[in-house]
Amino acid sequence: MRMLFDADLSVERLIPALSIESGTRITPEDTLVIFDEVQEVPRAMTSLKMFNEAAPEYDVLATGSALGIAMHLGFSFPVGKVSRLKLYPMSFVEFLYACKKYALAEMLESKDFPLINVMHDRVMTWLRYFMSTGGMPEIVEAFASTLPNPDFTAVRKLQNSLVSDYRDDFSKHVDMRDSPAVTTLRLNQVWDSIPSQLAKENKKFVYGVVRAGGRGKDFESAIQWLVDASLALRASAIAQAGTIAFPVTRIPLVPPPGIGRLDEVTPSCEPSNDQDQR
Repeated sequence: MRMLFDADLSVERLIPALSIESGTRITPEDTLVIFDEVQEVPRAMTSLKMFNEAAPEYDVLATGSALGIAMHLGFSFPVGKVSRLKLYPMSFVEFLYACKKYALAEMLESKDFPLINVMHDRVMTWLRYFMSTGGMPEIVEAFASTLPNPDFTAVRKLQNSLVSDYRDDFSKHVDMRDSPAVTTLRLNQVWDSIPSQLAKENKKFVYGVVRAGGRGKDFESAIQWLVDASLALRASAIAQAGTIAFPVTRIPLVPPPGIGRLDEVTPSCEPSNDQDQR
């Protein structure tokens, strides 16, 4: 299918070809066309502009990793022609539904706090399960499929595999001409350091922990690269809490094994002048 998008991107050409490939008659307004893993064929993403402008009657959905889409160079992104929806790991309530704990999930959604207090121990038990698995769908499915005797060995194996897959994928998307300061080595060093640093009571990211003697200039570009790829999100520190609401921030797209996913991360309220910390 890659060759299909190497030539003319007109809808009149694409629709018949996609119909032949899928074995499905594609008709306006009642057929959903899905381009899965669109980062593998960047011009498929470019073709969305043609659908938007010339054939809006067709419903087209493109899926792909933020890493692949954000880091592809040399192709035109259809600015203003695509509605984006960023998917995150499952929330705690979604996790409960996946584990068929419907009554518990509905109780939390109702915000009936007196009842929630009564069920505190049960809620905390499932919260620990959630924190142990994280919210990635494949991992949650593996956990839920082994209930009532969850296989945590299988869960940890999948977690390690997922984190390693992202690590191995860095080299494919790093372009030395575009950002000489970002190297696979530095990305790996930061990536490997995130879980242990998040596990500390002090949530500040310390460059010296990544590498002895490390400073901001050594890893700033690598951290920004991970942020741009939606693999890490910043939590801004504030000097004084006062009446300012804490920002709500999700942890990286892939929860580190054993850390899980949190809906809220409370940043440090202590001011810091240490240039080696962030």
